[in-house]
Amino acid sequence: GERILEALYRESAEELGFHDFNPVHLETYVFESEIERELVYVFAAVGNFELHPDHDEVEEGKWWSFESIDAHLSKSIFTPNFEMEFQKIRHSLEALL
Repeated sequence: GERILEALYRESAEELGFHDFNPVHLETYVFESEIERELVYVFAAVGNFELHPDHDEVEEGKWWSFESIDAHLSKSIFTPNFEMEFQKIRHSLEALL
């Protein structure tokens, strides 16, 4: 019964210690693979933020530039879902910067 934005704020706070941001909705789509099917809501938060990951929730994190992502696409670094989604939202992300 949780609304999308409620879940977004809760998960962002729990996993990343991320508070006080205004999410920008970029895309909603259905992702389907051989093992799963899920409804995906994609949001962006633009600004200068300090994250504090909860290491019980998040094992590791890294900041990636667009150039670095481009250099690692199709090299089995990212999940197929990430690669597809990045191509789908890239122009929207660039427009926010």
